[in-house]
Amino acid sequence: MLKLINVLEQTVDNNIDEVMEQEGCCMCERCRLDARALVLNQLPPRYVVTEAGMAFEECKQAAIQNRISLYQVMLDAAHKIKAKPHHEETSKPLTYY
Repeated sequence: MLKLINVLEQTVDNNIDEVMEQEGCCMCERCRLDARALVLNQLPPRYVVTEAGMAFEECKQAAIQNRISLYQVMLDAAHKIKAKPHHEETSKPLTYY
């Protein structure tokens, strides 16, 4: 069965925890989800449907400049979450910008 996949979302999911841990961020579910949302809202989605498309996008993501740019966006998000965590506030939408 075919499935629509955002390759960048998977890449962020696979790396954001490590960046947050390195920066000493809270690792509760709320802070981790906030960081993911911050990162993904700053990046253009990269959707694929086929396995061939997935392989192509993964190759693009492996390019050094793309990895550096993605790491910088994740690092910025981690710093924002660390500076202003919202894990105790659950009733209102969050804005970090």
